[in-house]
Amino acid sequence: MKLAHVKLARARGVDLTFQVDAPGVVVVTGPAVSGKTTVLESIVAAKEAAGAYGAAPRVADFSAAGQPGSIEIGLQLDEAEQQTAGATARGLHLRWDLAVAGPQALAPTPVRELLRRYDTAPSSWKVEYFNAGRQLGDAGSLGWSEDTPVLDRVSAR
Repeated sequence: MKLAHVKLARARGVDLTFQVDAPGVVVVTGPAVSGKTTVLESIVAAKEAAGAYGAAPRVADFSAAGQPGSIEIGLQLDEAEQQTAGATARGLHLRWDLAVAGPQALAPTPVRELLRRYDTAPSSWKVEYFNAGRQLGDAGSLGWSEDTPVLDRVSAR
């Protein structure tokens, strides 16, 4: 399962849309308080809202001062995931409405069961945070190249 697109509408005050066209690693950079953590946590929250491995996320943690908003993500399924989910297409679109406080059925049961397989335990994290004190290896050792997509200058407001 790969991330294909993200759209945030007033998720913690962030409005942002981006497409992930290249396979591999996407790097999110920007100054402090620019919305990087919101982008990453919103992606995880939308997945967890559809098929939680643990506790489902709370709308109150993402809505901006009671304003209606949403988090949308597009996922690209591989052939086995498509069969497991009973999906007729490779693409899967999830929309989490931040104006609805209760549980939302974002996906049919087979899709929810597929999403529950992807946990956020440290042994299988798909989202990595780098704090200011942590050093990255050289780009080549990480499999990055000049073609690695970079989401830069995230604007929170």
